[in-house]
Amino acid sequence: PVAPSLRELVCKALPREISQLSVTRWSQLESLSLQESGLHGIQIGLPALRQLTLAGSKALVNLELSCRALRSLSLASCVQLARMSAEGSAAIEDLNLSMCRKLDSRAVTQLVSQCADSLLRANCNGLTTVREEPEWLRSTRDFREHVGAQLQFVDLRGSCAAGGEDALFLGRRNAAGQSGG
Repeated sequence: PVAPSLRELVCKALPREISQLSVTRWSQLESLSLQESGLHGIQIGLPALRQLTLAGSKALVNLELSCRALRSLSLASCVQLARMSAEGSAAIEDLNLSMCRKLDSRAVTQLVSQCADSLLRANCNGLTTVREEPEWLRSTRDFREHVGAQLQFVDLRGSCAAGGEDALFLGRRNAAGQSGG
């Protein structure tokens, strides 16, 4: 096997000839960045992966994840992303879905609900096509109630029915280091 103990992999702007990618062989990989790739579909099954960045992958339409250790997921500006599944990704703390304009409400609902107990920061800015959104996606107050008190940051500006003063929440830290409302 090629580099079985590889821990970090960064690839920027993969060639357009590569449209599909399956990443499952590097069981020790903890950080993967495929920013600005021309990939249309990605399947990732890496048990040790903690950080995944696909930001700016404007051609990405389909994403399938199976990453139990995943803590950080950035899909910012994956403007064509329409389908996503994230089996076993209940440990996500940092989630960036900003400007994923075609992502359907089922995928957003499933992902946020799945990682609700661990989620600390969520950027859902610009999820304009999320239809039939759950009520908790309409305001940061409702979002915080759905996710929990550990939430430190949420941005719903430009998303669904969210608007006004309740579209952005920046948690405060108290003396004990816990976030407060």
